Amino acid sequence: MVAVVVGAGLLLHRGTTRFLTEPLPTPSPAAARSAGPEVGTVAPALTGRAWSGAAVDLGRLHGRVVLVVFLRATCPACAGPLAAIEGAARRQRAAGLTVIGVDTGAPGGGPALQRRLGPGIPLLAAGTGAGSITRRYQVGSGLPVLVFVARDGWVAAVTGGPRSGQRLSRELRRLLA
Repeated sequence: MVAVVVGAGLLLHRGTTRFLTEPLPTPSPAAARSAGPEVGTVAPALTGRAWSGAAVDLGRLHGRVVLVVFLRATCPACAGPLAAIEGAARRQRAAGLTVIGVDTGAPGGGPALQRRLGPGIPLLAAGTGAGSITRRYQVGSGLPVLVFVARDGWVAAVTGGPRSGQRLSRELRRLLA
């Protein structure tokens, strides 16, 4: 059973009741291109080997808040939120935050992007084709896209575009409380 009552901020999904903290915005055309997974659904699988060599498996992070960041080295809008994301990853790690980067750019840009993210954030290549991470997460061309996964493995929020860094602190405070 899925029921959404936007005015009251109530979301029912599989018998779980969740209250949304803010009204759902009307998506812009850019946001529609980078919609991401639906809030209130189980986060899609995310596994792979990061550029740093670290193994990444979202399923093993149950109990932690996970921020999945879709970006690429050549994305001008991605530069703004990068410092805030890296800082949050460093400051909130002990509180239960894990950040995973997904490089949606052309092959070869990963090492430079990994250096910009820092050693504490594993960076995966998005891949191509039907099984790619961007397809599973329904991420289009509008970057960056931030997918907030709650401790229970459900998608808690999705935001995108150059202003995504503004929502970062608010969502992390809510999820890490």
